[in-house]
Amino acid sequence: MGDLLYLFSILLFGGAALIIEIYTSHGRLHRYYQALLVIVVLCLLGSLSDSLGRHWGLWHYNPQHTLHVHLFGAEVESYVFTVVVGLVITIPAILWADDFDAHRSFLAHLKLSNKIRK
Repeated sequence: MGDLLYLFSILLFGGAALIIEIYTSHGRLHRYYQALLVIVVLCLLGSLSDSLGRHWGLWHYNPQHTLHVHLFGAEVESYVFTVVVGLVITIPAILWADDFDAHRSFLAHLKLSNKIRK
């Protein structure tokens, strides 16, 4: 389990948030798959800078908590983290912009507006 600890924590916390966002989007994200794909590609490209930071000695990973699998000099966990967090940040922004364009309340989309008013 020690080798999977970092990956497990990324998927537990980031993945849970991502699943909740996808579930509460009520199928509206399919219209934005191209934008989400662009975000994923940009996140993967941004993860390449991780290898530079490691090479320059700016940070390192605890070898007891990673898989020791490198792609282009960066740990696999770095790519997973960057993509998950990128989507967790992007999805609410897309949904908010969609609600804003349709003149809907973002809280109404989440079905929280009635609970907040009470």
